[in-house]
Amino acid sequence: EITASPDWLTAALETNLFTFTSGGAFSDIAFANDQFYLTDFGSNAIFTVNQLGENLTRIAGAGDGSSGFVDGDVAAARFDVPFAVDVAANGDVYVIDQQNHALRKISGNTVSTIAGNGTPGFSDGPCAPTLATFNEPNNLLIATNGDIYISDAGNGVIRLLSATTGEITTLQDGSGSNLIFNSPYGLALDDNG
Repeated sequence: EITASPDWLTAALETNLFTFTSGGAFSDIAFANDQFYLTDFGSNAIFTVNQLGENLTRIAGAGDGSSGFVDGDVAAARFDVPFAVDVAANGDVYVIDQQNHALRKISGNTVSTIAGNGTPGFSDGPCAPTLATFNEPNNLLIATNGDIYISDAGNGVIRLLSATTGEITTLQDGSGSNLIFNSPYGLALDDNG
């Protein structure tokens, strides 16, 4: 439960706590473990801040605006427009790295690429950077069962990373055809998941 007023966010923006770009400072916020997780695509980094708007901490990425596609230690890892964030039940942080066309994971002090290889593509398959690919993904949502839904805007589809099989598939209609959207963005699940 969030106990603080959302005024801290307004104050943080007004005092330039976050980097400003033409599109805004940050693109997504998730709440878990009594803190907010923020993707700041201006500084190409992911931050946490507590409920009171205190203790802003960069948890991964450059923080100075420099971009790249580098896995490894959180301080050395690089993103190119981290656009969406969600937190799994085990505390792993998943990030949509839009211009690297990738799904990334922050686990402990390590950033890894789950799928996508820095080049736009459209392929389903096992989670491996060269096998499952995206084209400018822009949102993700982790279901209570661990499945991850991804808005693959450039391909106009919703993708599913199955927690059971570890494979990425494209959602289909009842006839087996891919569900096609015009640059899907928002994702939500009902009470049944």
